[in-house]
Amino acid sequence: MADIDDKSDDPGREAILLGGDERGMRFLTEDKNGDVVGGRMVPAPDGAPIPPGADLVALCPDWERGRPHVRMHTLYECPDRPGAARKGPARTPTAAYDRGWERIWGAKSAPKESN
Repeated sequence: MADIDDKSDDPGREAILLGGDERGMRFLTEDKNGDVVGGRMVPAPDGAPIPPGADLVALCPDWERGRPHVRMHTLYECPDRPGAARKGPARTPTAAYDRGWERIWGAKSAPKESN
């Protein structure tokens, strides 16, 4: 469990640890909307990249509640979750991308008409 500065204004979120296996520790917590959500935690080795769609959290024991309660402090929140709606226009290939594609794979041919 990580040490969080006691002077921090972030109270963290309550989380309940459910147990784990070789794939990580399962937990329940509340999301920002107040809905109960489940998840899986895995260790984050120093220098290793954070997987896409994952947050980096620190866990602190919740001594008032006892085991298996912990406080979860988000250190890094994934800005781009898979399946999340994006703001702005659709992402389309640029003209330079299209030229590179055509150079490698050839120009798109017109569809053949069937008889």
